[in-house]
Amino acid sequence: SSPPSPPSPPHAPRARRQKEHERQHAMARFVYGSLMAPEVLQALLGREPPKVSARVEGYHRYRIKDRAYPAIRKSSEPNAAVDGEVMSGLTRKEIAILDWFEDDAYTLTSVEPTVGAAGAVVGAAAEAAEEVAE
Repeated sequence: SSPPSPPSPPHAPRARRQKEHERQHAMARFVYGSLMAPEVLQALLGREPPKVSARVEGYHRYRIKDRAYPAIRKSSEPNAAVDGEVMSGLTRKEIAILDWFEDDAYTLTSVEPTVGAAGAVVGAAAEAAEEVAE
């Protein structure tokens, strides 16, 4: 017979809750350009995930030179902010599709968007990886 397994430490439920919290937020994305368009999401994902209006402070939206889509970068301007949306409930497959769509012109960056009166949620946004035109 095998020895009994040791009891779980008292902090185990909190650790599980933290992992669940991280998993849920890892399946959310802050979007600020073409990924806000329902028709783009429908074409890419076959559905429009739940979205809420959001704002990321301390960033500025730019037009990328010779590209039709925007990018964001950290800004030192006092009132810099980018309005967009937080998509939630994304599957791993959908995250992979969004990563593919963003391509090498972007670097995935962790941001903390403010979502209405609900407070802040942790999400991710694509930040320009190349020089931008102002």
